[in-house]
Amino acid sequence: MIDVLRHELDRNLVVLAPTGVAALNVGGQTIHSFFQLPPGPQPVGRKLQGVSRDVVAKMDILIIDEVSMVRADLLDAIDESLRTNTGKTGVPFGGKTVLLIGDMHQLPPVISGGEEARLFEEVYESPYFFSAYCLQGLPLVTRTLTQSFRQA
Repeated sequence: MIDVLRHELDRNLVVLAPTGVAALNVGGQTIHSFFQLPPGPQPVGRKLQGVSRDVVAKMDILIIDEVSMVRADLLDAIDESLRTNTGKTGVPFGGKTVLLIGDMHQLPPVISGGEEARLFEEVYESPYFFSAYCLQGLPLVTRTLTQSFRQA
């Protein structure tokens, strides 16, 4: 499906995924690498340096594959980074279109013990991306695919 979007849309796309294997499968890079995020609970307001910042400026659409594995704090960090680095702090995702792709019946987000477990007990409703604060109140458009687009 992502290949179809790349060929059909005359837009600047950035394709990301939560793991290295998933990123390789879609010809993209990891979320952490692109946004220069450390592992673990995510900091707020991190400014991008170098190449990623230039790419963000030119990006029209951000595609995140395997979204079932994306934690709520990670999606909030993505939102905060895009707001900060586009200068559009009052606009969700810095005004960029975000396409979340994935099967919610596949792998869940990974939560370690300690600080991460406390974060999701005290701050978020669940570890899943849909509990991210950045999505609350947004008009989300969902589509259910009926044809498999699995990589060979």
